[in-house]
Amino acid sequence: MYKSSDEEGVLKLQEILHIELMGALKSYEFIFNYGKLEMKTLGGKEMITGFCCTNIFSKQAKELVEFYTKTLEIPLIRTDDDESNGVYLGFIENAPTICIWDCTRFDATPTGYQSFVFQSDDLDSTIEYLKKKGVSMGEPVRYDWGTYEVRLNDIDGNEVVICELWQ
Repeated sequence: MYKSSDEEGVLKLQEILHIELMGALKSYEFIFNYGKLEMKTLGGKEMITGFCCTNIFSKQAKELVEFYTKTLEIPLIRTDDDESNGVYLGFIENAPTICIWDCTRFDATPTGYQSFVFQSDDLDSTIEYLKKKGVSMGEPVRYDWGTYEVRLNDIDGNEVVICELWQ
């Protein structure tokens, strides 16, 4: 630990820690300065600073976009290309999204299976609404950890879980 005083005699404490997190060694500098704790990453910027999206590369991109936007009514945030390629779906601008890409336009392999979990305030009403749209799904289950869930699959076979939180 390093101790120093500024020109006004205010004590500053500085400590450099080397932390191994999930196999990656990072160095942080902690500075107690004027009653405020500051933390800096040494050696430049953070390696990973956020989560952007989950990409789905599909041979049926247009139909997949329709399933999520029309059947499940997941809002379309934006598109990078057109209505079936580079389509970002989500609920909040600048938050993680699902992004659907037409793999036939690239030299890309369809994505393996994903599991997406969405939340509902009234699962029973949501189930009835989706059944009227012709969506097939399993039976809803109440779990001890506090969720009431139903599972279904999109047209690519990805799992879609819709849950209601309960106490």
